[in-house]
Amino acid sequence: MCADMSRIHIKHRHCLKHHETHQRVERIARHLKNKYRVDYDWRGNHIRSSHKGSTVHIYLGDGCIEMKIKLGLMFVPLKHKIERAIRKNLQSTIGDSNGAPARIRLHEKL
Repeated sequence: MCADMSRIHIKHRHCLKHHETHQRVERIARHLKNKYRVDYDWRGNHIRSSHKGSTVHIYLGDGCIEMKIKLGLMFVPLKHKIERAIRKNLQSTIGDSNGAPARIRLHEKL
């Protein structure tokens, strides 16, 4: 299996203040923990999560969230669907760099 097939890299630009971004990402992480039992750990502006062989690293920067995801073998066939769901949910929970409103609601399911 090619390494690129198991990886997702997303940079999402937004116009939220750092504190607000942190709160919203924390809310998403808690939702995933409650729904799928996904563990996560904050280290400064970085959150690391793992679940069933997959790992996720999220970096909170000024006006940008960067996600690096390594999918476990069972999730590789769903890569494009997972990436699409993440992008939709980032748009609706974080907004974008043009100030598009965010609803803070997770809506895209796999």
